Amino acid sequence: MTPTHADAVLLRHRASGRNYATLLILVVGLMLAVLGGLAAAILPWWLILALVIMPVLLILGISFPEISMVAMFIMICGLVPESLAPQISIGLGVIKAHEIAILLLAALAFMRALGGAPFKTYGPWFWPVLLFFLLTVTAIVVGKLNGATIKDALSEGRASVAWLTLFMVVSLLRTEAQLKRFVGGIVFVGVLVALALIAQFATGKSFIQNARVETLVTVNQANPDIVRSLSGGGIYFVVFSGLLLLGRLMTRSISTWIALPLLALLIAGLVVTFGRGVWIASALAALLMSYRLARLKGVLGLVATGVASGVVGLALLASFKPAVIEVAMDRVLSTTQETLGHNTSLGWRAEEARFALKRLADSPVVGIGMGVAYKPITRMNGVTITESDEVLTRYIHNAYLGLWLKFGVLGLLAAAWFSWGTVRRGIQVLNQMVDPRYKALAAASVAAFLVPLIVSVTQPEWLTQTGITFFALMPALLICLHRVGAATPAVDGVSGTVVRPYVARQRFT
Repeated sequence: MTPTHADAVLLRHRASGRNYATLLILVVGLMLAVLGGLAAAILPWWLILALVIMPVLLILGISFPEISMVAMFIMICGLVPESLAPQISIGLGVIKAHEIAILLLAALAFMRALGGAPFKTYGPWFWPVLLFFLLTVTAIVVGKLNGATIKDALSEGRASVAWLTLFMVVSLLRTEAQLKRFVGGIVFVGVLVALALIAQFATGKSFIQNARVETLVTVNQANPDIVRSLSGGGIYFVVFSGLLLLGRLMTRSISTWIALPLLALLIAGLVVTFGRGVWIASALAALLMSYRLARLKGVLGLVATGVASGVVGLALLASFKPAVIEVAMDRVLSTTQETLGHNTSLGWRAEEARFALKRLADSPVVGIGMGVAYKPITRMNGVTITESDEVLTRYIHNAYLGLWLKFGVLGLLAAAWFSWGTVRRGIQVLNQMVDPRYKALAAASVAAFLVPLIVSVTQPEWLTQTGITFFALMPALLICLHRVGAATPAVDGVSGTVVRPYVARQRFT
């Protein structure tokens, strides 16, 4: 058919429209390039980076919140250098990148909760956390009344922001596929932390923010050839990942060829911390989990798997520093040789306990609040008083004494309420699971939760953001697991995909 004059005019108009659109895109792109160049000359680099990254993170947070939360865990564990993590300066200090992520994701979670997230159904899990928020506000006020500066009080109180993790995970994980990706992401974080720990051990350089890399000292005897590599609360992501892989092996829901190499890597990361408390607590949790999943057969399987993975992991470490095996054995045996002498590990903690109990004698009910020194300053360098020396006057290793000291008696009761409820309801969730993958996840979540509970006797896990994040994460996983495992599949009429509605099999009490 021969084109008419009208058709030819229409084609010319369309071509002209495309040319104008192309020209408009080029002009806009040129303007953005010019503005970006001007901004680069005026604005700080971190603000420019934030302006570029924030829209991407916003879209990612809305479309794939589980991936955004995993990215948040990576920052919380200190795996992103502070120089690459934008922060917001305010009058009394700064809001760090991971805290910005927590607040933004929590805001998104509560907005989504308006559409029907199951907070009401799972209310008993949340009440102790709400009590912690109330106690934090009270402790800041009490600290200010006891002479603390508002900066110091808020600096300690900011750790409680991490409790928002429980609410955001429960609200944002809405499908079975999201839960699977999220759990895989947590294991990914555990592997990253283990790799960073091994790298620190091998090189003596720090790759994890705010974590110590130091010469190992056991019972006042230094081992100059061995570096102790620490990761703070990030170690619990390594522990959870290892327990989950063990559980999946025991329930035969993962390939041995995948699980064993990862277990060897995670065990190697755990070994180079030379943290006897974490070692003992992790071993005990693994034994309890193994017995619960497969009784005596599970315990025997744990021993076999542990030996195989441990041999490979230690061989990996010995390739860097051959003395590591002997030193690790000495470290284990030294547990029974520790004394309360001056400058020993136990002696330092005993000194803290004496000062804390002395202060508690004056205020046993409400404590002394946030930001208040409970012991005198010790000049660590023997010459001048540094900011670190001042922080140590408020720092306490025993988290339970710390809860009592800063929050009063209600702090201890809140921790006991939260812990007992999580373990008891977690066992209920485990008993309801039929799918072997879900059984392994439930068992690993309960077992991993026990580890910082035990370690908190010698580490301040209830008072740090990484520790609180992990405490909040484990019950959040159990809630999501219960919801997915107990839900009835329904078909989304728009996408045609299977979704899991918020229907609980039972109401928790």
